Amino acid sequence: MIISFLSQKGGVTKSTLARATATAFVNGGWACHIADLDWQQQTSMKWSTRRSETKALVEVSVHKRIEPALKNESLYDVLLVDGRAASDRDAIIVAAKSNLVVLPTSTTVDDLEPQLNFANDLRNNGVDANKLLFIINKAGSMLEVQNTINSIRGWGFNVSENPIEYKTAYAKAQDVGLSLIETKFKTLSLSAEKAVQDIINKISGGN
Repeated sequence: MIISFLSQKGGVTKSTLARATATAFVNGGWACHIADLDWQQQTSMKWSTRRSETKALVEVSVHKRIEPALKNESLYDVLLVDGRAASDRDAIIVAAKSNLVVLPTSTTVDDLEPQLNFANDLRNNGVDANKLLFIINKAGSMLEVQNTINSIRGWGFNVSENPIEYKTAYAKAQDVGLSLIETKFKTLSLSAEKAVQDIINKISGGN
């Protein structure tokens, strides 16, 4: 099973969501692996190194090419692909191979418009729109969130109704190898868990 986290631009919390989803699977007893395709920044790999000092390891490998990354699927229950910030041939290949494609975005036009265009490119290249799921991050007011949800649905795409707010505690948790669902504040962790659960529900054929 493959879940990919893709974006046309950086800074939309793609790696952040991949890591939170990975910890949810690992905590649930699944054999889970992250394939980090950003071989230059290696954000997920560096996070995994920090994590090994405090929590159960989430295995991460770094890849410059997509084909070797996808070979990890047969070795684990679930493979999470943390993609590069690009709309290119590799992104289309990853999306086509994935059981679910997670598209993170904030409520800003700078983030949302490129992601909507990217999702449309995937759809035009034969990727089933039903396996695309938008997750709203760095959420502002509920009015902004609802307007963003309406825009995404207006384009014909699925979107989680559980946004993730911008909170310093989330960043601090990741600084020490934890994820959004493992902060020291229960309410924040539970809030992030709702979005991650939407990802799991979608891949499991639920809501």
